[in-house]
Amino acid sequence: MLTAMEKQILRKNLEKYEGRIEHMYKDTKGFIIVGVGHLIKDLTAAQALDFIHQTTNNKQKINKRRDQDRF
Repeated sequence: MLTAMEKQILRKNLEKYEGRIEHMYKDTKGFIIVGVGHLIKDLTAAQALDFIHQTTNNKQKINKRRDQDRF
């Protein structure tokens, strides 16, 4: 098991090398990713997440009809 300090260092390095992208995107293998390499396996998994609208700062859920083309 990792210590709390080792986990903190790991998270910091992951973000440093992987980057943090605050919206969903497809990676080079076609997987849907958000944040620091967080895999979103399907539409149901995406619908469970709260996303923040970048101009209004309001929480919003994935809308199946609007966002289905991302999956």
